[in-house]
Amino acid sequence: MYSLIKSKTAYEIMSTLEFLEEPSIIDWVQNKKHLWVLAGLSPAFTKIKQKIWTSTPFTTNTGESAHVNINSNGRNLFLLAAIAKAKEFDDLQ
Repeated sequence: MYSLIKSKTAYEIMSTLEFLEEPSIIDWVQNKKHLWVLAGLSPAFTKIKQKIWTSTPFTTNTGESAHVNINSNGRNLFLLAAIAKAKEFDDLQ
């Protein structure tokens, strides 16, 4: 399966998925054959520019840390207060 990471073209990836026939991973392979899943796994299946694809982190740590920051700055606020807090937070970024 390491060859999936090294594959550069859609053909290489699909060929690798077709080759993987081990019973314990059949369901996993079938799930990965959906185009929307493949678009998140390989630049060969996405419309994202290569420069953006390679500069994007492979983890969700940045997004997760953003939730922590915004939640620590205000919860259970009235709508206007929440908008004001969000603006303050955005101005800090």
